Amino acid sequence: MALPVWYANFQWEGAVGSDWRWPACGVLIYLVIVGVLTQLMKSRPAFEFKSFTVFHNMVLSLGSLAMFVGTILELQSRFRSSGSLEWFFCESMTARADGALYFWSYIYYLSKYYEMIDTVLVLLQKSRVPHFKLQVYHHAAVVPMAWFWCEQRQSLQWGGLLFNTLVHVIMYQYYAFRVLGLPTPWKRWITKLQITQFTTSFALLAGTLYVYRQKTAAGDSCAGMQALLYNCLFNATLLLQFVGVDKRNAELAGKGKARGDKAEEKTQ
Repeated sequence: MALPVWYANFQWEGAVGSDWRWPACGVLIYLVIVGVLTQLMKSRPAFEFKSFTVFHNMVLSLGSLAMFVGTILELQSRFRSSGSLEWFFCESMTARADGALYFWSYIYYLSKYYEMIDTVLVLLQKSRVPHFKLQVYHHAAVVPMAWFWCEQRQSLQWGGLLFNTLVHVIMYQYYAFRVLGLPTPWKRWITKLQITQFTTSFALLAGTLYVYRQKTAAGDSCAGMQALLYNCLFNATLLLQFVGVDKRNAELAGKGKARGDKAEEKTQ
């Protein structure tokens, strides 16, 4: 099926958000808003945004699904035209962040600004988020990461995009269902999926380093290796934090089960 002109002819250079001042100012404004709202809401009653919260989370869930499917289709298209997957692990130094595949990287980058609304809703509604600082850190650091993907044509970016969008399809659907009071039996698997996401990224990194070594031996290289270093450091910090979250969740679940067992014993 022929792609629309605006889609196939996407160009990163000159696109909205492509200038470095976008991520720099975006993150700064986000952190200022978080700080201001944190102070303001201490003495104010919580707002009620149930309908918008459901809408917001479903937009992110369905949007993530669109990015996942769109990227899969374009990866297949590039594989058919190139005949190999070397570019997946090691993007060519002469590649440009243009065309249909980079369009989805661009949409992914823009979506990270919209995700910042998560924190605004949490603060305005005074929602109880056990790992609020982790959320703020993630939203602040992921914007420059996604910008680097396009700016430096980072190698291995589509592996991260696919896994992250897949996790977000499930995670944001959970958030929407929770607000609606619907059952969410997959809740306990979300953190484990996030841990799997980051461990998988390091497994894929081994493939990139293998190709990179071959390229450098031949006097060539892979695009976006500095951006990849930032991405790896970011993933490592998230992996450590999510492992800690999973451990605490397991401990709380164990305590809850113990209390339940004791209550059951008393009724027997």
